[in-house]
Amino acid sequence: MSPAVIAVGKAAIVRSILFAERHSHIFVDQSGNKSLNLERLHSTWLVKFMQVLGPDRKVSDVARVFEDVSFIVFNYDRCVEHFMTYALQLLYGIGSQEASRSFSKQK
Repeated sequence: MSPAVIAVGKAAIVRSILFAERHSHIFVDQSGNKSLNLERLHSTWLVKFMQVLGPDRKVSDVARVFEDVSFIVFNYDRCVEHFMTYALQLLYGIGSQEASRSFSKQK
């Protein structure tokens, strides 16, 4: 295959990913208030999933929230990680580093 065709194909993939991210319910405009619009997320599976994982847990248990959870995601898809770490911060009042460490425990 021609290097030019490969380059155009890669550029098209990048453009598609950026477009999808920009129009995603969990997009955070870095030039704005830099927080998720929770109203747009209310009916998503992500919120429902956190409602199943999170109730009746203490802050001291936050490190174990994802111990028995596995996700299959593509390298470029950061949506699940982005939402889950943000949700942990909101639910438990923890910092982003602790939330990231907790999420990294998933398999």
